[in-house]
Amino acid sequence: MKTFACPFGCGKFPRNKLVDHVVKNHEDEIPEDLEPAQVAFDVLNGHPDHHGTCIVCSKPTKWNSKTQKYFRVCSDECKKKLREQYKKNMIRVYGKVHLLDDPEHQEKMLANRRISGTYLWSDGKTKFTYTGSYEKKFLEFLDDVMSYDPKDILMPGPVLEYEYKGKKLHWITDCLILSLNLIVEIKDGSSNKNGRPMQTYREKQVYKEKMITNMGTYSYLRLTNNEFGQLLSILAELKMQLVDTGSKDPIFRIHEEVEENYLESIGEMAIDKLKQTYLPVHITTTGKMIDESSYEVCTVKPINVSKGGRLLFSKSIYEAMDLIHDIYPGISVECDYIDIDNITEGMAIYIVDKTPCRDI
Repeated sequence: MKTFACPFGCGKFPRNKLVDHVVKNHEDEIPEDLEPAQVAFDVLNGHPDHHGTCIVCSKPTKWNSKTQKYFRVCSDECKKKLREQYKKNMIRVYGKVHLLDDPEHQEKMLANRRISGTYLWSDGKTKFTYTGSYEKKFLEFLDDVMSYDPKDILMPGPVLEYEYKGKKLHWITDCLILSLNLIVEIKDGSSNKNGRPMQTYREKQVYKEKMITNMGTYSYLRLTNNEFGQLLSILAELKMQLVDTGSKDPIFRIHEEVEENYLESIGEMAIDKLKQTYLPVHITTTGKMIDESSYEVCTVKPINVSKGGRLLFSKSIYEAMDLIHDIYPGISVECDYIDIDNITEGMAIYIVDKTPCRDI
């Protein structure tokens, strides 16, 4: 196990023990302008000068006591420049883009919605535009409860490009917490019916979240119904990951209330996908609920079944399961034998889901 030297010269400690050691044994020796966690962070991550570096202008950045990392930008001016960089880097225009697909136009439309408004931070000068009551309450929580520095918040977040049914679309993310590189998407969950065509909406959400997962650049939280315990949980995970292992790998957390027809809607999407895909097996789409947590999507019958009743597994069965799993990240896809007179005739494939929080 790798160890790190105490900055006060009293031995070496594992990564996850150094912070506690500094806090318990050297608090009185730490300069007034530094925090114990900051001193340990500097040792673990190679910051001998006790400052971070602005990712825009390379000037020093201050310590963020809330996220226990250094700010990624040094000023509001650099924060604005960063936002423009995100737009330039992430947007790729293929030919002429329809106005409704243009990110800047979408942003203006969002800002002009009746439920939009401007939130004034408690510092009396920083303003954020929100596009609904959930986003407003999110800002209030960061400001009033967590006392976040507004310099660490980019809202709206970066504009990301994803593909849906062969078309390039742009996703204006809700919020980016800069020091954690954490994108937060703020949703009202399934308990609030707002008239959207749910299958198309859900499909787009799936493609967005698969894109951000495959990108591997940002950590991601889908925050549902302003259950801020979800936010606190991922903040703690990111902090502990850095302290325990030093890893900066992104973490993905999706929270969603399971609506009454949740499994059916995912199952229908899976069936549509299977019908469009060639697999060298016999597939019968059943599409029926088995119990509250299981939905039978299809029956897969291999072309060859041995005389002794032993199923000759075809990789096509697993391909079918993979196809279903790709429809919605995080769902559980299970299969079971179909036996008739002690002879295996095929396999039934189910989607099973009881857990409202999914890891992508």
